[in-house]
Amino acid sequence: MSNLTLRTMTPDDVPACMALKERAGWNQTTRDWLTFVELRPEGAFVATVDQEVVGTATTVDYGGQFSWIGMMLVSPDHRRKGIGSRLMRACIDSLSNCRTVKLDATPTGRRLYDTLGFQPEYTLTRMACNAVPKAEGEADVDVRPMAESDLDQVTAFDTPFFGAERGPVLRRWFHNAPESAFILREQGRVAAFSMARLGSHRACIGPVVGKTQEQAEHLILRALRDRAGEPVVIDVFEHTTTFLDALEELGFSAQRGFTRMFLGPNQAPGLPAHQWAIAGPAVG
Repeated sequence: MSNLTLRTMTPDDVPACMALKERAGWNQTTRDWLTFVELRPEGAFVATVDQEVVGTATTVDYGGQFSWIGMMLVSPDHRRKGIGSRLMRACIDSLSNCRTVKLDATPTGRRLYDTLGFQPEYTLTRMACNAVPKAEGEADVDVRPMAESDLDQVTAFDTPFFGAERGPVLRRWFHNAPESAFILREQGRVAAFSMARLGSHRACIGPVVGKTQEQAEHLILRALRDRAGEPVVIDVFEHTTTFLDALEELGFSAQRGFTRMFLGPNQAPGLPAHQWAIAGPAVG
C-alpha cells in the first residue's frame, strides 16, 4: 500500500488508538496505552493510511531473557492488506538484540504468527463473569493489601515463576490499581500475590502467582470481594484444570482461548504450574 506508513507510537496517538480498540471491543484504557509507550517507546508502533491510525503493536523487553509483542490490532476496514505482517516485522526488528520473542495469540492472529515462525508453547483460557456474586463471610486473614514497599520482594518472588524479571510491568500494574493488589505471606515471606488491571469495560484479575492452588484461590476470592456485581475476566492456564473448575464454581465461564507462542529458543519458560493467571495477553 503506497499510502501506508509505519512509525513509532506517541502519546498524541492515544485517542486514535482508543477509537480503534473500541471498534474491536477491546478493554484497554488511555492509561494502558500510555503505559505501553512508556515501557518501550522505540518498540510501540502505529500503522497509518493517509495519516489515519489503522493498526497498532507494542513490545516489552524483559531484561534480555525474552521480549513480548502485544496490542496487535488492525482496523476491520484495512485487514488482509499486509498491515499486520508489517507491524509484526517492525516489532521483531526492534527486538533484534533479544533471542526470544513471545506473544499470546488469538485463533485469528495465530495464522499470521505461524507464517513468521512462531511455535506454540501452551494454551490459555479467558474466564469471564458478567456479574461477580457477593462474597459471604470475612476475607481470609492471610491475605492483605499490597503496599508499594512490598514491590521489590514481590518482583524477586515472581522472577523464577515468570521466567524473567518484570519489575517495571508489576510496578505499573500496582500503581494503576493499588487497591486491587494483594499479597499472601508465610513465615514473613511472600508466598503468593495478585494484581489487577481496571479496563474500560471490565476488571482483569492478574497476574496471580503462588506456590499452591489454595493460595491462588484465597487471592482470587479477596480480589473478587471488591467487585460484587461487576464484570470480571481472568486469563488462566488451561493445564490448571482444577483451578478452572474452581472459577466455574464462582460463576465464571470460558470466553475464548489464546495460544502462547515463541520465536527463537525458549530458554526461559518460567514455571507455568505456579502462574495461575497472566497479567494480560499484551504483556504475558
